[in-house]
Amino acid sequence: MSHGKRYSAKERKDILIYLENHTYQETEDKFNVSQMSLARWVKNKKKRETNTAPLILGNEKQKELQIYLNLIDNLDNIRATAIVTAAGELILPETNSFHSFFRNVNDVSVITSNLLLCAKGFTAGVVNDQKKVDPVFDDVSIRTPKGTFLLKAIGSSGVLVTLFEVECLFAEIFTQELRFINQIIQQMKLIF
Repeated sequence: MSHGKRYSAKERKDILIYLENHTYQETEDKFNVSQMSLARWVKNKKKRETNTAPLILGNEKQKELQIYLNLIDNLDNIRATAIVTAAGELILPETNSFHSFFRNVNDVSVITSNLLLCAKGFTAGVVNDQKKVDPVFDDVSIRTPKGTFLLKAIGSSGVLVTLFEVECLFAEIFTQELRFINQIIQQMKLIF
């Protein structure tokens, strides 16, 4: 089976930009690309734009979320906390403690967004194709040299990322802090 020419991401982007002001036929002729490839790229671009549309929260909602984050950030055994939306936006508490643990806070956003997308994909793959289900996950915990990360979904719109102290025992997390965090998440869901 023969495959056509492979296009880099930059080439596809440039071709799609050209297509915005030209017909499919003109674009096919200029770049020697098939109409099927163009249609697939356009479809994938629209899908990406839809899936990553930013969650726009007003100032009041952001301030309310920051209050909740501050409450969590002040718990014992917690080093830092943040919310990452499905679009990769990062909402930090006023104390902004993530900066003291990460040089590039955006890395946390990218990693968490990827975990969220993987969790959504896994959930969607497990569910029967006939059922329409809002794919979310319950909890994901990751132990790192900086401490234990706990990711908790806030509906399908975002994830609460909490970094616990390195020496914190996992059992303590689930018996002490988690009850309070779950109550806060219920309130956050009302905002999203």
